[in-house]
Amino acid sequence: MKDINEIVNTIKLNLINEGISKNEVDTVFGFAQREDLKYISELFETYVSWSSYYQEFELNYLKNVTVPEVIINFYRNFEPKRLPILNGGINLLGLNAIKEENSSAAPGMYLIKYGVITFATTIGGNAICLDLNETSGGEPRVIICDYTFCSHNEDLSGVEIVNVPDAVSQRYDADEPIMLSYELIKECLPEVCKTFSGFLRNIANKVYNNIEEEYLKY
Repeated sequence: MKDINEIVNTIKLNLINEGISKNEVDTVFGFAQREDLKYISELFETYVSWSSYYQEFELNYLKNVTVPEVIINFYRNFEPKRLPILNGGINLLGLNAIKEENSSAAPGMYLIKYGVITFATTIGGNAICLDLNETSGGEPRVIICDYTFCSHNEDLSGVEIVNVPDAVSQRYDADEPIMLSYELIKECLPEVCKTFSGFLRNIANKVYNNIEEEYLKY
């Protein structure tokens, strides 16, 4: 938790150095409401209730997904409240916005089924996600997803990947649909950082210039 405190303080200092008043900066993070924490900690219960796309049985995998304590503690103590867009064009979402992104906005509402939760967005509306299936040091990796990556295929009543790297599309016939799976999520979506705290540290240290241009090139 000490590391997270230092990261948050550095982000605040950066904002002050960019001309935002200290009074304003003091409001950009805050304590989460207990009920709102469920949107990041109780995934199955939350998205069974709120998903505008999936039925309950389709979300059963989320019963087995554990959200690491470092994630829950961050939002408990430092939920983004009035946070402006940060360097790299990154918008860290508050808990209600996380719920909305993963229940009714593409691509988050499609990815949530696989234990991939959108927690930030870019200026262009792309999703930055925690992949809760893969951890390093007890923390999930961070991946980025173009907003055009997948969409609902009405004929097949499922989610089709429509924006894929050439190396993947070449394995399929021209008219063959590529249906969403975790295996393809893992193969197609670029990794931005190996850990959640590492991602926040990179923001604090201004590592990202334009995260869309750096990671969404196909």
